[in-house]
Amino acid sequence: MIVADSLNLSIDGQSIIETLDLQIAAGEFVAIVGPSGCGKTSLLRMVADLQRPSGGSLKLSVADRDRPPIAYVFQDPTLLPWRTVLENIALPLELAGKSRGEATAAASGVLSMVGLRDDDRNKLPAMLSGGMRMRVSLARAVVMQPQIMLFDEPFAALDDLLRSRLNEQILQLWQQQRWTGLFVTHNVSEAIFLSNRVLVMTDRPARIAEIVDVPFDHPREASLRSSIEFNRLTERLTQLLRGEAK
Repeated sequence: MIVADSLNLSIDGQSIIETLDLQIAAGEFVAIVGPSGCGKTSLLRMVADLQRPSGGSLKLSVADRDRPPIAYVFQDPTLLPWRTVLENIALPLELAGKSRGEATAAASGVLSMVGLRDDDRNKLPAMLSGGMRMRVSLARAVVMQPQIMLFDEPFAALDDLLRSRLNEQILQLWQQQRWTGLFVTHNVSEAIFLSNRVLVMTDRPARIAEIVDVPFDHPREASLRSSIEFNRLTERLTQLLRGEAK
């Protein structure tokens, strides 16, 4: 569970987030949308303990002490260029103290889960397309089996077709591993397709403008995006965002 109570963040005297209250249940998938620069990434960074709040409180409750609490998927895959696909995926396990054999075996086990083939394992990042590099970044997070997954616009640079395919794979991974998900995006359709709730943030200083429930059952298929209900919700969220952008 993630609980924010009167959360505030100021940087260099500028108020970024102001009096934000939020509660996210374990296993829930929440998307975060809002105007550019409003503080969405700053919120993720505070959850990841990469940025300290200026006020209020932010508490994380994790149930399984044997699993890492958090994994973070960034907008840039940030792969180590001298390590192969498999070695990049295995890296966080090696850093956590696993033997190379254990880490490699676990990394091999998640290749197909993110749409990578067995013959991709020995390729270097320079040999990969942008979509494949992002799959490796996703696998590097999934292999840790975290309790909370943070996504900071990971598919912003990808074309719509590839983005849609990766959205579907993320939902499959979420259903398999049941981590709590926080997903920052500027794409309203993506936010709705992935989440149980969409958090709409205001411009700076950011507050929660509205939390919108997403009523669609799981598993979700690509055809959902063409439904009348999906498009109505997309239009509603788009109108909310237009009202929050200054």
